Amino acid sequence: MEFPHYCTLHHLALPADVNAPFCTQNAYNAEVLQQSVFDIANINDEDASLTPAQEMLKFSFMSDYLAVDTDKMTVGELADFLEEVLVFVDKYFYRGSLTQGQIRFVKLHAWDLPYYEALGYHDRTSFQNLASHIHIFLRSPFTGKRWSTSSLVHTVLHESVHAYLYRFFNFCPVNNRNDLVSGEDRTGHGILFRVVLLAMFSVLANWHPSLKTLGKDPLPDCPIWWPRLYKGISEKYLRDEWEVTNLQPHEPTNIFRYWKWRPARKAQFKKALLELSYITRGHYVELRVPSLERAWRFIFDFFTWTVLGVSIIYNFYLFRLDVYIPAIYKHAI
Repeated sequence: MEFPHYCTLHHLALPADVNAPFCTQNAYNAEVLQQSVFDIANINDEDASLTPAQEMLKFSFMSDYLAVDTDKMTVGELADFLEEVLVFVDKYFYRGSLTQGQIRFVKLHAWDLPYYEALGYHDRTSFQNLASHIHIFLRSPFTGKRWSTSSLVHTVLHESVHAYLYRFFNFCPVNNRNDLVSGEDRTGHGILFRVVLLAMFSVLANWHPSLKTLGKDPLPDCPIWWPRLYKGISEKYLRDEWEVTNLQPHEPTNIFRYWKWRPARKAQFKKALLELSYITRGHYVELRVPSLERAWRFIFDFFTWTVLGVSIIYNFYLFRLDVYIPAIYKHAI
């Protein structure tokens, strides 16, 4: 549980007004948060029509979505677009609770970098009234190119659910199980998370054919075993470079004449120094090796041409032998 919980205060009902935001942090049961998204999305009644406000939000979102070209836009332009997507998702599904209240509970950051672990992640804060952060990585580690618009929208939706549940779920030790949000593997993808996210996907998938791929992670154009193998080889190859980071300029020789690094302190300082520039060792590796698909394509082409060359040479010499051996027998006769 992240924040103190009081059962007399933190079991609030669903606001009667569908436009009223959730105002109290960590104060709502799982059923309330789920029902709120279901009601606003109108997924319980297929014949229900959108409100004028929802129609305007839908029109604005689709206009921006169809005009986006991720390969031609600058990082700033893409960051602005993803910020608009976050605000749209918040207004349409969460009653504006995350970005439109007196306190902004979430902020978005876009990075023009690849990252193997995910397209983005939600960086939580341990303090109330302070915004958590959504980080989106614009480039694919598989190809080195920008992700498609639908993949980026998918990521914003995914991370927004993390922010929504983390901020408003009450984590009650009596009436709610924390694994509804965190999941059995403690990754934050519990049943409540999945139900809310799939409800949002089901709504957007009907708005445009390209949005039907939401919820389906893009896969690299290579065998399923190759990403893990390539990442392991790359990390092993670059481990020495990671470990020998030069710390000599940081030694305070002017303070202690015989000062030396303590091994534990040296490791801690080195980790902190590298994390100023890199998220993890995996991120450090990704920026120093060819993209995953490019490496696979090189190996595939190399072996293809090698097999083809050996086959041609073998058949050439086999043809020469077929001609040469009969000639020897003819001479002997």
